[in-house]
Amino acid sequence: MMKQIETNSPVQKVLRSKLMEIPNQLTMEQEFKLRVFKEQVKNLNQNQAQECLIELFRQMMVKDNLYKHLLKNI
Repeated sequence: MMKQIETNSPVQKVLRSKLMEIPNQLTMEQEFKLRVFKEQVKNLNQNQAQECLIELFRQMMVKDNLYKHLLKNI
């Protein structure tokens, strides 16, 4: 098991600053996927759209947990 680093350690401060430097722009492939997704969403009824949003939010939380776990174990 890897050693845990303090929450406000210099390493974590550097990691946080590096994460802030990650561009928030999408690649061309991501832009294309977004356009495809937009077209798919247009065909959803309200219930389907709500289910889709709930699932997307769940996936975002899982991704957040993954990042937290990875940062905690650096």
